[in-house]
This record gives sequence, C-alpha cells and structure tokens, in this order.
Amino acid sequence: MADAAYAILNEPARKYTGQFLIDDEVLTAAGVTNFEPYSHTAGAKLFADIFVDPTARTPGGVEVTAYR
Repeated sequence: MADAAYAILNEPARKYTGQFLIDDEVLTAAGVTNFEPYSHTAGAKLFADIFVDPTARTPGGVEVTAYR
C-alpha cells in the first residue's frame, strides 16, 4: 500500500481526486509489472479484499484468489 500511496502522492491531485483506488491498479498504472515482492509467501496467489468484485479483471501479472 505504501508504494501505491507514494505513486498517488507524486501525481497531480486532479488525477485521483474522488476515486476509489485499488493498490494493484495504481501500481500497474505507475509501471509496476512484478507483484511477487508483495506476496507474503513466494509464489502464492494474492487474495482479493472482500469489497473487491471477484469477477473484476486484474492487471497483467496479477493472479487473485477471491474469498468465498
């Protein structure tokens, strides 16, 4: 989350004002393509938060497992 916050704070305020943001989408827009460093367990899938639509498309390189 800190990397996404940093990316947001380094953009003009108008770019993100009033939006609901998800960190992997912000990081992808900032050019991040390798999300492995954000995984607690190497090679494990990331889990979506409960408020994220489980059918939403994920950025390239991101594989998400939805809670059921």
